[in-house]
Amino acid sequence: MDTEMAFVMCNHAGVRRGSLVLDPYAGTGSILVAAAHSGAKVMGADIDIKVICAGKVGKRGECLTVYSNFEQYGLPAPVDLIRMDAHRHPIRPDLTAIFHAIIGDPPYGVRAGGRKSGLPLAEVAQRSPIRDRDTYIPSTQPYTLGECLRDLLDLSARLLVVGGRLVYFLPATPETYDEAEIPQHPALKLVANSEQILTSRYSRRLITMEKVRPYDAAAAAAYYAARPDPTMAIDRLHDIVYDHLPVVSAAAATTAAVAGADCGGDAPLSVKPRRRCRGKNF
Repeated sequence: MDTEMAFVMCNHAGVRRGSLVLDPYAGTGSILVAAAHSGAKVMGADIDIKVICAGKVGKRGECLTVYSNFEQYGLPAPVDLIRMDAHRHPIRPDLTAIFHAIIGDPPYGVRAGGRKSGLPLAEVAQRSPIRDRDTYIPSTQPYTLGECLRDLLDLSARLLVVGGRLVYFLPATPETYDEAEIPQHPALKLVANSEQILTSRYSRRLITMEKVRPYDAAAAAAYYAARPDPTMAIDRLHDIVYDHLPVVSAAAATTAAVAGADCGGDAPLSVKPRRRCRGKNF
């Protein structure tokens, strides 16, 4: 997340001094740093425990972590950083209405698909017992964007105070975008929907929602029971961005190789299909 956009998201969320802010997809902490700069107390979470605990080694051999980012800018350290995802989290069920803002950038599935905690049902019976919890890395399984956003909205509806805001990015393409497909929740109201164009193939929309009533678990369950399928057209974003041109046949490859030799140049070893990526041909 670039710095300017992190501050824009914090502005949409109404972050101010004394706010308590959660980023469920903290990563290296860009949004948390922006929120802390505004005087908020911040808490981050990420499904990748290595990001939370280990960080990476810098150019001078120093250990770079989320905490070191706060030290660099002279900001108070986060209240906590935890390993979790919105699908399966450790927050107590009776804990509600504690955050003033939840700001995050969910995994789109462009470069790699989203992941959630747990094992696919087919692998549960084969799971080995945990021998060393200090080095244990929890298992994950594929997580569609539709599922991810449904969990994010329900978590936000429960943890936000009334009047608190959820701000997140929703990817979109000209072929799939439909305002009616923006995820909804009975406790949340859509207050802003702004587009940021990334390439000619896709963009992302900054969605801002506000909690307008206390969380009602029964109402939320009934709402989603009437909408059992969280699938979204944008779940195909990876295919849309990385669609392939027709594969070159072996005969065409041979013809191209002969043509290269006839022209006095080096004959190509093979001809690979060109991949269209982000609106350009490579």
